Amino acid sequence: MELAPLAPHNAELVIAHPVADWEAAVIDWLANISSDRTRKAYVDAWRDFVGFIGKASPASIIQGDVIAYRYHLKTAVSPATGRPYAQSTINQR
Repeated sequence: MELAPLAPHNAELVIAHPVADWEAAVIDWLANISSDRTRKAYVDAWRDFVGFIGKASPASIIQGDVIAYRYHLKTAVSPATGRPYAQSTINQR
């Protein structure tokens, strides 16, 4: 468990639960998407990304992970179609 300062040294401290915070944020975000297909597409994209980078905690994801995944999508072939990923798919993911 990490302590994260809310403000400078003389302010209160908040106990942060990074994974729980991420899960709550994702649940809230998905609840605001009305289309089941869009919601499924975003969940699938997240699973693919997390599987690609292989990190246990979303809090450990860095910008380099995102750049590597984007490069992977630009150079890989989609297993679903056997063709390179479309630019719209890369942008969505």
